[in-house]
Amino acid sequence: MTEPAVPVDGGLGRFRLDIAYDGTDFSGWAAQPGRRTVAGVLTEALSRVLRMPVVLTVAGRTDAGVHATGQVASADLPADLDTTWAVRRLAGALPVDVRVTAVTAVPAAFDARFAALRRHYRYRISIAPWGADPLRVRDTLAWPHPLDLEAVAAASAGLLGEHDFAAFCRKREGATTVRALQRLDWVRTADGVVEATVSADAFCHSMVRSLVGALLDVGRGRRTVEWPAMLLGRHERAAEVAVAPAHGLTLTGVDYPPDAELAARAALTRRIRVPSAQHSPPTVSGKPPCRRLTSGKWLSGHSSATVNPMNGNPTALLDVALAEARAGLAEGGIPIGAALFTADGVLLGRGHNRRVQDGDPSMHAETAAFRAAGRQRDYRHTIMVTTLSPCWYCSGLVRQFGIGALIVGESRTFTGGHDWLAEHGVAVTVLDDDRCVALMQGFIAARPELWHEDIGVP
Repeated sequence: MTEPAVPVDGGLGRFRLDIAYDGTDFSGWAAQPGRRTVAGVLTEALSRVLRMPVVLTVAGRTDAGVHATGQVASADLPADLDTTWAVRRLAGALPVDVRVTAVTAVPAAFDARFAALRRHYRYRISIAPWGADPLRVRDTLAWPHPLDLEAVAAASAGLLGEHDFAAFCRKREGATTVRALQRLDWVRTADGVVEATVSADAFCHSMVRSLVGALLDVGRGRRTVEWPAMLLGRHERAAEVAVAPAHGLTLTGVDYPPDAELAARAALTRRIRVPSAQHSPPTVSGKPPCRRLTSGKWLSGHSSATVNPMNGNPTALLDVALAEARAGLAEGGIPIGAALFTADGVLLGRGHNRRVQDGDPSMHAETAAFRAAGRQRDYRHTIMVTTLSPCWYCSGLVRQFGIGALIVGESRTFTGGHDWLAEHGVAVTVLDDDRCVALMQGFIAARPELWHEDIGVP
């Protein structure tokens, strides 16, 4: 289910942002404390121009040094926003190495990440004896070796299709490495530049640069034409695959279906990333098994009454908590949301962090949802869903009342007590949901003092 663009208090609509940037001086897309990132710069500028916190969902999280001419992000902005004014105003608010080239109102179902059909990248390589053109040196690799393009093209053909590209990816815990590579073409231009065009439904971490690095080794005669395809049988990264330098790579575009098909595409993408219950491994010795999600991770837990969060779609359950988090942000609070469900996915109560709104430091998202659920005779068959790993205060609540399962939207921004809960028998699922990460990182960038207050940092 795609989260609607208009929150409980109204006034917002969903917008698409087309973005270009020179990645040379950025530490990648994703916001990182103490580092200059594209998301950090954009979020700060948007929040300042619009005078409201802004959260971006991006199509492709580019690495440090990677550029973009066709990056796409989605965000919920004032519904009456003058998009022409916004583009011009942002041109003055942003540094020269990042531009928002278009702002467009889109349907509520538009999700820059999940609704995407495919991403396109270009890798530029100069094989001229003098190296890269001085005016293109920041986006072109100077290649001082021979390059047999016929061999490279033949090797590229063996990689097309849907495969497990684990050998070409840097591991991210719980993330799938199965991708459908749809295009891998090489063209020599008249100015001594070779361009590789790479397209897929999605890419795992460093996949494009690793593919290029492997194929360059074929082109210079260090590897056989068959070698890259032979690596597809591996289930972990191949140490012998060189990763091509970041500066030659540019994200050039993202494709989306027609508006009427956006919701179906987003739902399909989420189902691919979160397998259904029928694929869960069997129970062993009466204990809930440790399961691995393709977009998150299961932590082992053994409760006296087995609760399987997969009885319902965990992402659909998370959507309820995420709506609460966004409502809290719209109220000027800390964007953490939670919801309590039965084991069959029936909603008992929902709420969001209200310590700012109510002046009550005990009103965390989990406690708000717990209170909204009212008195329950037994909590062993319930599921607490929260957008962020629970603090020790809220972890204690889960443990005290014997809540059987916990679904965590993300633990990258803050690692709370979910590991401890798993060790004490709670069935814990960490989804590592990018929407939750973007929401918290955008808030932290805009209100660091409030975040530090919430987590107890002086």
